[in-house]
Amino acid sequence: MRLSSANANSYPHRQTRLAVYTRRTVLNVAMLLRDSAVARQVRAYLLDAEEHGGDHTPAPATCTPLSAHTALASRVSGTERALSEIGSVLQELGPVIHHMSIRLARVDQRLEDVDRRLTEVNRRSANTDRVVCEMSHRLADMRSDLNHVMREQAVHRARRESSAS
Repeated sequence: MRLSSANANSYPHRQTRLAVYTRRTVLNVAMLLRDSAVARQVRAYLLDAEEHGGDHTPAPATCTPLSAHTALASRVSGTERALSEIGSVLQELGPVIHHMSIRLARVDQRLEDVDRRLTEVNRRSANTDRVVCEMSHRLADMRSDLNHVMREQAVHRARRESSAS
């Protein structure tokens, strides 16, 4: 786009960046520009869009209070239908949720039982380790005693053999 010097201060200006504003921001700016026809159009568009459920298309120019009331009544009845469907679904889910809650309580109880059993097994295992360790020490002592006795017997045999000869 090429601008002549005569058009340098008029629109369109060459833009190197683009800004995106929310509808609320545009509405706030439009409220500041209250004497402008463009500001009135922007406000009307945004208010109509909000009135029609956040739809981004402008409302028809022939919107009468009766058609606005009909549109609102239609939205209310649609909401009521959706709520009644949700209510029936929740009523159907009630017994299922109750059954699941009972099963979860049973699983919880079983897990507590398993935890108690594991604690007891760990206690017994520690006790078994202690007993095995003590037995190992006793066996080691018995081995040294047995070696001592065997040496003494060998000495006695050697003395008997030497005295017999």
